[in-house]
Parts: sequence; structure tokens; C-alpha cells
Amino acid sequence: MLKFDKQGLANEILMRLETELEYACVAWRTEVLSKLKHPFFGTDARPEVEYEIKKESSRIVAYLKANTYVLADSYGTGSLMLKDNPGYAAYKNSKYWNKARKGNAITGRPAETYTNIFTGKPRTSSGTMEGHNIEGWEMMTGYKIEPAVPSYAIQMADKWLHETYLPNAYKLAIKEINFAKYLIES
Repeated sequence: MLKFDKQGLANEILMRLETELEYACVAWRTEVLSKLKHPFFGTDARPEVEYEIKKESSRIVAYLKANTYVLADSYGTGSLMLKDNPGYAAYKNSKYWNKARKGNAITGRPAETYTNIFTGKPRTSSGTMEGHNIEGWEMMTGYKIEPAVPSYAIQMADKWLHETYLPNAYKLAIKEINFAKYLIES
């Protein structure tokens, strides 16, 4: 009589999938970083794209992470910002959103101290331009306030991940398994 060691097979599949998932996540991260159009929205921080793979009982979960710079680059800023950004609603309801902003255009803030979304550092506004569209304005420092065109870096990398990297990871993991070793004679 033959028995099938399904737990042994499940363990090997998970182990091999975890290895292949690591390669898929590295490819995703590389793809995102290679498609960025505005790699530095400021001088205090840099684009960060990471992933974390966790084994949770009988499954493997990959968490994909991108910082504010990467999200702004991928989904655009100001009047060019895409509203299909999964974090858009949370951003509009956060302490970072300019209360004087009626649409997506970059507008002057009220007189207040606020937290810069990119650096996390406090900034102070005099309120002089409160509610006025300031896109295209040039500051005394020479910095020009411009909306950023979306690069779609995350969206393209996600498409590649789901259509190419993950299916290949699964195929490669399964291809390496010797199913015969899980048939046990009793």
C-alpha cells in the first residue's frame, strides 16, 4: 500500500516558494527603482522600496513597502496627482494635507506650523498665500513649485510582479520538487 506524505510535500513547497518569492520581490523592488522619474523630491531623504516575507503557519506573505518619495513619484503630486493612489484618502484625512487645499493643486497654507510629508520635519507658513494655487511659482531660494507627473513605477512593477514574477516563482518552485519521495510504502 502507498501513502502520500502531504505535510512533507506542503513543507517543501512552502520552503521552495519562499526562496522563489525572495527573487520575485527583489525583481519588484528593482523594477520600481528603475522606473522612478523624480528620484529625489528633497535632500533629506531618498526613495526607499523594501519588502518583507513572513511565513504564517501554512502560507507565505510578502509585504511590499515604499516611502512617501516613491509614492509621490509613482502617483504624481499636485494637480497631476492620480486619485487611484491606495493611500490618497488617508492622505487627504491626515495631518499632512493642507486644510486650505480645495482640489489637488499645490496651494498656500494657512499661518501655521505643519509637518513636511517628505522629511517629517516641522515647517512654518506665514499664511500669505493661503488657499492660492502656487504651482509654477519660484521661491527666493530658486526652488520652483511644480506638480510631478506620475511615473507609474509602482503600478508597472506590480503588474510585472503579478503577471510574470509570481507565476514564474510558482513554476520554478514546483519544477524542483521530486514528488515521488513523498510516496511512502507501508
